[in-house]
Amino acid sequence: MNAKTLLSCLFALAFLAPATVHAQTTTEPAVEPVSEMSEAGTVNADARAEIETMMTEARDANELATADGYIMAAEKYLAAAEVAKASGDDQLMESASGMMEGAAKAFVDAGSMYSDAEAHAMAAEQFSRAAEVAEQLENNEMQAQISAQAGSAFMKAEDFTMAIPMLDAAILLSPDELNYYYVRGLALRGSGDTEGYEAAFADLAMRADSLGDETMAARVGDTVGKSYLIEANTALKADQYSDAIASLDKAAPFLGEDHESMNKLYASAYYKMGVSQVRAEQFSSAQRSLSQAVTYGQRAGLDSIVNGAQAQLDYVRQVQEQG
Repeated sequence: MNAKTLLSCLFALAFLAPATVHAQTTTEPAVEPVSEMSEAGTVNADARAEIETMMTEARDANELATADGYIMAAEKYLAAAEVAKASGDDQLMESASGMMEGAAKAFVDAGSMYSDAEAHAMAAEQFSRAAEVAEQLENNEMQAQISAQAGSAFMKAEDFTMAIPMLDAAILLSPDELNYYYVRGLALRGSGDTEGYEAAFADLAMRADSLGDETMAARVGDTVGKSYLIEANTALKADQYSDAIASLDKAAPFLGEDHESMNKLYASAYYKMGVSQVRAEQFSSAQRSLSQAVTYGQRAGLDSIVNGAQAQLDYVRQVQEQG
């Protein structure tokens, strides 16, 4: 095989795409035509032969279309890139970045396979490796996308300590991508950082409003509102009625007064609080609570609470009249 044919085969192998490409794949290796070797160019035949072997092995590993195969292919791409960079061969050195792009893509494909299998910690590891390669390539867009994938995978694995920095990196590299802020907010909530979560979503809501992104604004409102409903329900089950109502008051601006689940929780919280106040003979407070129970019970269509609250109010009035 002459030098020109060998070089053509080498570059064709270097930029072969995997047989199976997942929907989450972030980038394809750049495919560029191989230029003619100039007479002045430096040629390293041994390096070319070594890289050709590595690229053949990478192609075969890719064609397995398994997570292990993609990882093996990525490692072959990286090894080939190191040989190319150290070869002193002008065209091989220029090709190293393409090999590294191939490695990043293969790591992403491995991560996607693990994600499909819900092996989220293993997926996060491969996305992180891909992000490291993208950083070496100084490809900010690629690094941002893959860092976000890694952050999402870490979050699904409930490793919030790793998820948040990865999402911070994605935001730093691509500050106009609102989805990154959204996932970071979820990670903060998962980590138990309520203050950070609330601040993150408040910031995202302002960004969405300034960019005119009504879909994201609605998504943020729905997510935040429902998170407060969860808090309210938890408090209600623990008979912490004031805490439940406080959480519902936070949810209301996001969900609107006609939200059925919110109104049901409001009705139940006010009714139970009103009944407890009647038992404690706190009649003025009980009247306020039970009146609210009637209002929210009517909105939610809860006749049992409306009727029960009315009966309690009648009892309170009788007691007050007798007193």
